Amino acid sequence: MPTDSFLWDYLRRSPVLRERFLWHAPAGVRPFHALELPDSYDKYLDRFGKKKRYNLKRQVRLLREHGGGLTLERVEAPEQTADFADAVTDLALRSWQPDAAALVADGPRSG
Repeated sequence: MPTDSFLWDYLRRSPVLRERFLWHAPAGVRPFHALELPDSYDKYLDRFGKKKRYNLKRQVRLLREHGGGLTLERVEAPEQTADFADAVTDLALRSWQPDAAALVADGPRSG
């Protein structure tokens, strides 16, 4: 995240966040973190040995079985973040800590 961005500034200066969280930025802020992934999940799995592939596939299966219709969506464009923020707010409202939704509601929103 660029250190001259609105989000960076908001995370550092938001009264709601400062009231609930301590700010920590490790020395030498890195410009970004990236992980290059192959074109497909199968190609990703090819990197691992037989046991690791088995365990990853098992974890995916268990997640599907216990997820109750859970779906994963890849976010590739800034326009998609509003839907993500709405989903996070909905999740926070239904969680064991519903006042956490205020953290999202007080934040920057698009749309």
